[in-house]
Formats: sequence, C-alpha cells, structure tokens
Amino acid sequence: MTPIPSAPGWYDAPDGVRRWWDGQRWGIAAEHQSGTHALAQRAPMHVQQARPAPPDQQWQMPPQVPVVQAQVKLKDVGLAYVFAIFLGGFGAHRFYLGRVGSAIAMLLMWQIGVATAWLGVGLLLVVATVIWFIVDLFALRGMVRERNHQLVQEAQQMHALHGPAQQWPPLPYR
Repeated sequence: MTPIPSAPGWYDAPDGVRRWWDGQRWGIAAEHQSGTHALAQRAPMHVQQARPAPPDQQWQMPPQVPVVQAQVKLKDVGLAYVFAIFLGGFGAHRFYLGRVGSAIAMLLMWQIGVATAWLGVGLLLVVATVIWFIVDLFALRGMVRERNHQLVQEAQQMHALHGPAQQWPPLPYR
C-alpha cells in the first residue's frame, strides 16, 4: 500500500499512475506527449475512465470522472514542402495551410499565365507566380508554425466556450 504524501506535488498514486496530490485528494494524471500540445491533435477524441481500486484502497481514490482529451491534427512542415515542390504552381501548399484565398489567386495566376504564355502577357503572370513560389519556399516553415498556433488556439477557445470536446460544435471551414 502506497503511503499518502503530506506535501502537494506529483506522486505515484495507489492505482500506479503518476498524479497530482493537492494535500487532500488525488487530481489529474500526468500526460507526457512528445511534440504535441495537450489539445493539439484534432480528431479522434478519447474518454478514459479511472481504473477501479481494490476494495481495501477505495477510500484513497478520487471520484471516477471521465477525462476527455481533444486532439487537434497539426500541420507538418515536410508535407507542406512536398506540396510546394510538386504542386507549387497550383498553390497546394497554401490550400493545405488553410490559406484558401491566396491559394486560389496563385492557382488562377499560374493557369491563366500558362494558357496565355503564347501571347507574351501570360509570361508576366508565370514569372510573378514563380517569384511568389520562391518566396513561399523560404516562408513556408513560419506559415506552418503560424497555422499550428491558430489550430491550438481554436481548440483552446472551443474548450473554454463549450466544455469537453464531445460537446463542441463543428469547426467552420476556412
């Protein structure tokens, strides 16, 4: 039987899980996820029940409250570069990062430029799109970081406004 600590802190609870002891009762379990934020991986959602304690230790267990984790899917820098390199003129990397307006502009500039290149006017659009593409190659890492920050903030706002993730309304498409 694990002795009950006197000072608040992180300890191994009687159920074998590392939990916060506030001086009176056991609290949340410690979550150590490498490279992800607690709310940062959009779908799926998991509900975990605390394990029941043996009858002789039930007085030490916290009430069995479901723990809900919403996971937000973060954008990957490598995948953004793959989209940019292989489908750069079509603005695929911008679609991937949720920048739909500028992605459509890049797509239209590329398509109109290629279609009218034989007139000479289209060459200006193609050159402008290539310059834009080169600038995007240098700015892509920051664009991914910014989008991931937005996704985490949206998840935190949804959690603050609507409580547990099971009750969230669907996120609007951007």
